[in-house]
Amino acid sequence: MTDEQKRDEVFSKVWRACDTFRGVIDPSQYKDYILTMLFVKYLSDVRKSKQAEFEKKSSKHISGFVFGLGAAAAGFYLYKKNQEKVDAFLRRQGIQVPKGSVKDDASMTLEELALEKERLEDLIAEREHAAQQDDGGPQPVPTE
Repeated sequence: MTDEQKRDEVFSKVWRACDTFRGVIDPSQYKDYILTMLFVKYLSDVRKSKQAEFEKKSSKHISGFVFGLGAAAAGFYLYKKNQEKVDAFLRRQGIQVPKGSVKDDASMTLEELALEKERLEDLIAEREHAAQQDDGGPQPVPTE
């Protein structure tokens, strides 16, 4: 397998991950993931700008990309683990950070409940479609 084929395979896996995120993540949380993807885009741009250097060190550019992706994932994990502290610090610095949008079902309005129902129905339909694509046939929906 050539370096170009390996690189294309890595990029293909990253794009499949992005496609997964687009269908599963709530729009209010998408910003958390998009920052990671922007970092991956930054890494890609750096790779393009220094392609000649990377070609000289052919085996190191893929490991560098993977390392950068891992570093971004680790950074995101640490942020989510300490999100309250980080957000509080950012607010003290004058940066507007929206507070969590998790609501108790009992306090939601009828319109908010209807929107949540639609979001969940869409999520179920997407998961069923993905299961059909993976297994090659329709999957029954479990009932309680």
